[in-house]
Amino acid sequence: MASSRLLKKTRQASAELELLISCAKYQTPQAIQHIRALCQTEINWPCVIDMAFRHGLLPILNQQLRKHCPDLLADSLLHDLKQLHLANTQRNESLTNELIEITKLFQQHHIIAMSFKGPALAISAYGDIALRQMSDLDILVKASHYPKAKALLIEHGHHMSHDSKQETGTLQAQLWHEEKGISVDLHFGIPPSYLRLDTHPLFTSIDTVNLYETQVPTLTPEAHLVILCINIFKENWCSLGKLCDVAHLANAHQQLDWQQVHTLAKQLKVERIVHLTLLLINELLSNDAAEKISSNFKYSSSMNWIAKQLARQLFIEQNFQDTRYLTAKSLAKLFICGLQPNRLLFFLRPNELDRDYIALPDFLSFLYYFIRPIRLTGNMLFNAKLISRFKVNAKT
Repeated sequence: MASSRLLKKTRQASAELELLISCAKYQTPQAIQHIRALCQTEINWPCVIDMAFRHGLLPILNQQLRKHCPDLLADSLLHDLKQLHLANTQRNESLTNELIEITKLFQQHHIIAMSFKGPALAISAYGDIALRQMSDLDILVKASHYPKAKALLIEHGHHMSHDSKQETGTLQAQLWHEEKGISVDLHFGIPPSYLRLDTHPLFTSIDTVNLYETQVPTLTPEAHLVILCINIFKENWCSLGKLCDVAHLANAHQQLDWQQVHTLAKQLKVERIVHLTLLLINELLSNDAAEKISSNFKYSSSMNWIAKQLARQLFIEQNFQDTRYLTAKSLAKLFICGLQPNRLLFFLRPNELDRDYIALPDFLSFLYYFIRPIRLTGNMLFNAKLISRFKVNAKT
């Protein structure tokens, strides 16, 4: 199995991390046997629970351990997992009830909106709202309906968490309901903004999910998969839970139209983002469904190499500045942005790393636009050496 081989090659790998990844996989008899074998070794359970929480996998961990090896776990551990699961379920139920209220409110005012991620994805991918960790609600509305939708939410007790500049940059209003303790991200676009994604194709075919006997509009499984891949890209491929979402969504919809996934990805100009994410899922979770799309995408040995390096980062605990990961991330961003000038210009915009590279007074800050290409060129030369070394090692 790819992830097992990867673990053996990663010094920081641990039985705890291997157990978490095994639980994240779409279960096969072989995976179940491996979970039971790991539970019979010396496992640092607080570490497992901490990692599961950070990767958004606590519900999956609880489900798999209770289902496949309750006889191997201490009663105190089972109790702790149950309490964490109940807290997550209660949170998800509150979010689901709020989503239903917002859905009905928007429908009453003829606002076209779709829920994505959150409860809608939990049902679509897992068949149960309790099997995902959720922190907020994400709702996409037609751009022309956005001002009215935001005004309605504010009228019903929500208030803006950030200013208008933040709203413009993130393509969403982050709204907070103090009394309910619920956050809603009301989208008029799909971030990151520099991708300049046209959301119109997403509204041409709207699906629904049944939440407490209410039909809630959501993305089709094909569109949801593409948007999830974009979200994973935005967050630098660092969450095993989000990769797990894509894998389970694909497996839950065996009749998924992969050609439609390809067409939408091409229409949005995110083919490379989708394909790299699917390669990463294959590398970590050995998801057969992701392999089915490979024939529809052009890929190279460089993309495979990038996927392997990104996968290794998920095995490196408490070290998010690992050189191989930063190298892979830079390569991935350049590879994805390279053929689209507007995206490349955004990528070349100075950031905190450039300011850390050399400190300049404010009146000379314009020089960062010249410093950034120099710094990136140095990185690329270093990356080129790594790729050459990788290819030589691969041949030998």
